[in-house]
Amino acid sequence: MNAVIDREYIARQQVIRQAILAVLYEKRRSNQSGYSRDLTHTLGHAPEECLFALEFLVELGLIRHKSIHCRITAQGINHFEREGAA
Repeated sequence: MNAVIDREYIARQQVIRQAILAVLYEKRRSNQSGYSRDLTHTLGHAPEECLFALEFLVELGLIRHKSIHCRITAQGINHFEREGAA
């Protein structure tokens, strides 16, 4: 059975991931961390889609997530500046 690729979902995930990195990049500039609930409930996307994106970024090592705090890593900063700041 072939899985149907939901291209709209994939496109939303890319947008959500960039939005999460942008928020955490700005927080890091002022030596702050973000809150996971803010990242999953205030970006204007479905919370479950934001959580999926957040978990993906953590697995890639672009974000560190401890308790309720999230912080962009050096690798995440590099990725954001190279890919998302355009």
